Amino acid sequence: MSFPIGRRWVLCGILVVYAVLAWSVAATKLPYNDEGWFNLTAQEFLLHGNFATPLVETAQRTWSHIDQRNYMILPGYPILVAGWFELTGPGLIASRVFSILCGALSIFCLYTIVWRMLGSRRIAMAAAAVLALDYPFLAVAANARMDMPCLTLGLAGIAFYLAFRQRNLTLAIGVSETLAAASGLTHVNGVVCFAALHIAILHFDARRIRPQHVLVAILPYAILGGLYARFVLQDLPEFRAQFGTQSAGRLREIWHPSEIWYGFKEGVLDSFGLAAIGSKRAIQFNVAALLAYAAGVIGLLASPKLRRLPNMSALLWMMAAAVIWLTLHRSTVSQLYVVFLTPFLTVPLAICLAVKGRIWWGWFAVLGILSFAGTANRVRQDDRQNFNAAVEFLRSSPLRTQGIFASGEFGFPMGRMPQIVDDNLLGFYSGKKAGLIVMDLLYTEATTDWAPTGERDRPAFNAFRTQLLDRNYELVFHNAAYRIFGRRLPLL
Repeated sequence: MSFPIGRRWVLCGILVVYAVLAWSVAATKLPYNDEGWFNLTAQEFLLHGNFATPLVETAQRTWSHIDQRNYMILPGYPILVAGWFELTGPGLIASRVFSILCGALSIFCLYTIVWRMLGSRRIAMAAAAVLALDYPFLAVAANARMDMPCLTLGLAGIAFYLAFRQRNLTLAIGVSETLAAASGLTHVNGVVCFAALHIAILHFDARRIRPQHVLVAILPYAILGGLYARFVLQDLPEFRAQFGTQSAGRLREIWHPSEIWYGFKEGVLDSFGLAAIGSKRAIQFNVAALLAYAAGVIGLLASPKLRRLPNMSALLWMMAAAVIWLTLHRSTVSQLYVVFLTPFLTVPLAICLAVKGRIWWGWFAVLGILSFAGTANRVRQDDRQNFNAAVEFLRSSPLRTQGIFASGEFGFPMGRMPQIVDDNLLGFYSGKKAGLIVMDLLYTEATTDWAPTGERDRPAFNAFRTQLLDRNYELVFHNAAYRIFGRRLPLL
């Protein structure tokens, strides 16, 4: 793709601003459990060629073989990150940098999609700038998770199809479908980009599609799906247990239409932080971003002239597909899934910015101010210092040789220490003991909900934890994020 040098420098400037903001968040954000589990799996794939998550306790858990195969996540992310680790070496910061780079590619792909569909570089540049300054997008890009790589593969598929469809339709379909299939094997939210791609194909080329195009389109899904099926069949009961735990409650609205509003609220509105107004400053930045996008959508729909822009209907259908999926696929981590909607939400606001005049630049200024304010707030808090301090204490404590109960994110900085076990039930089922227990939010709120015996064992576990910590451990370290308990004497 070629475009004038001036616009090229503007796009480079947008990407540089994005990279600075995203890195500022990534360098100061507190690591958390998901990042540890998912990226340790990538490390295992790099070092041993398997998809195990070795430090997780399996006694009386639904994931009894996760230390051999992790079916809770799709294999695309560990494979991608393992390749990245080959270049950089394993580490959470390295994984966050990979996610940031994927975010930059997503911005570039959005530019290409909007330009190819609307025929306006000005609108495309505005959409890229809006996405680069979107605080929810920046926050997810700073996570060492699969959300951003999944989005990038999906948007790349749409961008490639639009860029090459007129020159070579077979190539455009083959490559775009391969990228869409890879996106779906990275996270199930790849469904959003799959739907958007096929909306574009049907909109532009429904009359040009021939049987050979259908065959080329199916082939990537057959190959990648077959490889994944082979992996699943290595331990089908474990796949059912792990994947069933992960997917519990998802797509409920299909069978219970009366809950659609609840799904929309939790999967879409709450993903921007509406459920937490007043509780967290960063969440309030997300809410303001939602208001800016809502203003753009209203401004677009209220203007017949804008609604008649070329291919506008296809873009609106893409946005609708994202909203429908997030409504059906609501989750406790919906705030991370919002990135599968925001690229499409940027387009109405970008159109209003580029076409309607100065009054709309106020909304863009709001997004910019909030992004810088949210990033500055994150840098000021610098939560990662709490994590680094806890790691340094663990490394220096002689009690570490007796074992450590700690959340998954401690697996990287502590190295491949067999003493580290991620067991937020503190040995209740396994009978294991530890010299040090790291209590973060996840461990503090631990219950037996994840154990197959469930509610029946909750009172016994609560009594066990209280007695264990009060009688056998003492507080030896604490900061704003962690409390570390050290073993006093041989356990009673």
